[in-house]
Amino acid sequence: MAAHVAAESSQFNCKTCKWGRHCDESNPAKLPDWFSIPGVIDSRTCFLPMISAETHRYMRLYTHYKNHFLPHAGGIADQPHHYIEAMELLDKTLNQIQAAQIERERKRAERDNH
Repeated sequence: MAAHVAAESSQFNCKTCKWGRHCDESNPAKLPDWFSIPGVIDSRTCFLPMISAETHRYMRLYTHYKNHFLPHAGGIADQPHHYIEAMELLDKTLNQIQAAQIERERKRAERDNH
């Protein structure tokens, strides 16, 4: 979920949102799928509070991982198993998000050219 929120961060800015407020259980968005990760979850409430501090930490570590900086001395085999699993999951998810964005742009361009 954190990868999707990061990739679509403009959708999670209460100040620029259509509703102009934070959407939570007591004051949800008016549309049932306003917050959506296609094929995963649709919600009337914002995903931001669902992202833990540990998840934020892994998102920050992912940037370093992509730049080949590891948290522990040694190579990839010297890193904690949970760290490697998290980086692999983030990498796979962000690649899928990017591929979906490229496909949407391709379809949009194709539609605009016809």
